[in-house]
Amino acid sequence: MDLEPSEHEPDEYDPEAEFRDPTSDSLTIPDVSGNAGNTNPQLTTQFWVLVMVIKAALIALSLGALFLIFQTNQRFGWLLLGGGLLLTMFALRRYRDVSATLEAAEDEETTTTDEMPEDA
Repeated sequence: MDLEPSEHEPDEYDPEAEFRDPTSDSLTIPDVSGNAGNTNPQLTTQFWVLVMVIKAALIALSLGALFLIFQTNQRFGWLLLGGGLLLTMFALRRYRDVSATLEAAEDEETTTTDEMPEDA
């Protein structure tokens, strides 16, 4: 079996090529600290809080279901399942609150720009 590419195949794209460090034999990790782009820092914080809550809810729901399915420590399984459901409801409510706040801010922004007089 020949593992070498044929001469008719195009060269493959190397996604790591743009991150290679020419001075060493390793990859350069891009700096992503701080606020990337022009996003609202409060929105970014709310996003990551929701991500962590949803992760915790998913873990609790999964473990609770497994404890109940395998019939080991069923009380703890029900507690995990209930906790996961509460976290899911909390995440949904928080998501709706944040999206309503963003829509209100966006509507306010558009009304203020519509009301501004144009200089001719």
